[in-house]
Amino acid sequence: MILIDFLFPLDLDAITPSSPMQQTNMIIIGQEYMNDDYWEDDPVNHFVGGGLEECNPYTQQCIPEGMQFIAASVPDGQVNMQVSRTSAGEAFTIEVQPYCMGFEDYFAGFTADSHPSFSVSPNAGRLDRRGGESTFLELICDPRGYEMSGVWEANLVINVPEDESQLTYKIVANVS
Repeated sequence: MILIDFLFPLDLDAITPSSPMQQTNMIIIGQEYMNDDYWEDDPVNHFVGGGLEECNPYTQQCIPEGMQFIAASVPDGQVNMQVSRTSAGEAFTIEVQPYCMGFEDYFAGFTADSHPSFSVSPNAGRLDRRGGESTFLELICDPRGYEMSGVWEANLVINVPEDESQLTYKIVANVS
């Protein structure tokens, strides 16, 4: 079942088959989405897209509860960054080439021992199938709010649960 809406609450009772709103802003496949009970709890925060359920793009709360990010013993890649401590931070784009046989959801996060200045966006999405388009993740190291300079490290883990695989990137930022 696929539901795509444009991030605003909808009154499903007001939508008729000939409604322009249904034709231009919303595609519904599957009758259970027409049930008012489905939307009753929180229509603004319930999203389904690309297989990801309960993902709120406003808050980037897309990681399933209980998902752990544990680094592999041998990373798939390493990113070295040079960051000025007085700057707004540095960004680095990581290209993830598709390696799965089909389209697969991914969830990106850092291990518990990673420095808290790192963030990644988007932290969830769908990888294309092998031979398809790459996925690009923006890695940011923002030193504002941290007083010490030095070498800050993080491990970015990209979990692909349905494929039972993961990618790990070692991130090293020299903050001066």
